[in-house]
Amino acid sequence: MRFVYTACLYLLAACKARSAGTWYLDYPMNANFTILDHFNNDVVSPGGDGIIEVKPNTTHRWLFEYLYEDAYIIRDSTSHRFIYFPEIKEGAVATVSEKAATVLHPYIPENALGRILVLTEGSAFFFTVGPYSPEEPNRRVIKLVKNYSDDDRQFSFIKKPKNGN
Repeated sequence: MRFVYTACLYLLAACKARSAGTWYLDYPMNANFTILDHFNNDVVSPGGDGIIEVKPNTTHRWLFEYLYEDAYIIRDSTSHRFIYFPEIKEGAVATVSEKAATVLHPYIPENALGRILVLTEGSAFFFTVGPYSPEEPNRRVIKLVKNYSDDDRQFSFIKKPKNGN
């Protein structure tokens, strides 16, 4: 019995050590991804008015287009609209635009779970999920928050299967 316990511990340690530095996504990430709010698995998708919403029971894919190092622009996979923040500031709401794109920095250390950052001179802003406005508190959208905390949202990045829709 002790041998089985020791063998299980050894195997667990070996698997953990092997996966500690592993990136589960291929880099650069030139591929289609579904972006999910890791809190409740709602999907990040464009709303009818161009605001990027977080909605349940939907499917949407985003094409990550590599620019340099860890920088990407992210395009709606079914159109030529890109994720765009008209202003880079606390509380700014994400939109889609055919004429402009915001350079984004996905940080995905492992298991396809991570954050998306917008970098400016001397500042970093993180994607989070929040109410669109006091008038529409149930409409959940992507916003920027300046100071990262453990309460801010993480996102899951699910790559489109190679042989599927």
